[in-house]
Amino acid sequence: MNLLSLENKKTQRLKALLTLLAVTSLIFLILHGPIPQSASYHSFADHSTFYGIRNFYNVVSNFPFFIIGAVGIIFILKNDFLYKSARLCFFIGIFLTGLGSAYYHYDPSTSTLVWDRLPMTITFMSFFSFILFRNFSFRNHDNILILLLLTGIASVIFWYTGELRGSGDLRLYALVQFYPVVAIIIILLWNGKDRQMFGVIFWYIAAKVFEATDQEFLSLTEVISGHTIKHLMAACAAVHLLVLFYIEYKSLKKIS
Repeated sequence: MNLLSLENKKTQRLKALLTLLAVTSLIFLILHGPIPQSASYHSFADHSTFYGIRNFYNVVSNFPFFIIGAVGIIFILKNDFLYKSARLCFFIGIFLTGLGSAYYHYDPSTSTLVWDRLPMTITFMSFFSFILFRNFSFRNHDNILILLLLTGIASVIFWYTGELRGSGDLRLYALVQFYPVVAIIIILLWNGKDRQMFGVIFWYIAAKVFEATDQEFLSLTEVISGHTIKHLMAACAAVHLLVLFYIEYKSLKKIS
């Protein structure tokens, strides 16, 4: 059995594992039943007001997303990359997250939360697409990217339209948010390459930890809440990926 055949079998087993994980997750969520939005979700620790801006730190901590997103968009547009659409959509998502999250945190409510979640799904699905393209062969990358982006957007619309009817359900959004992270970790561990991408995952997990300790961190610092730090950790994830893309670009330039 040659090396190529072994590699193909390894890839097939990985695809089967990811498919099994997706199907199992979907069945679990179906059997679980609707997941409503917590009534306390919009209650954040940061209630500071400066310069007329309510929830000041939670709002302004989104500013790095604007900068990173804009720099990333310009950088990707100006240079040639494999899987350019996925890379570009990632930074578009980061930029729009800055807008949507700042808007939401200025006036936290279900109607403003939808504009926070929509760009985040663009970011999640774009990064997931990029990892898939790097590790598997697809005939049409843009079609896969569009399908995943539409799935992410649909998950937010499904939740929000349910909220308007008084029966919001976060199951599909939960699948869209967490399945890609688990799948990416499995892919990176399985294939043993692109280990530097774990840095992105690290910052994301750190962001979730600070999000879960919102009030506790404010009690500790008496100034900054955990959710504010969450924004900065998430921005670090985007910076990490931008740096990796820059290193890749410089390496390709040296070769050429």
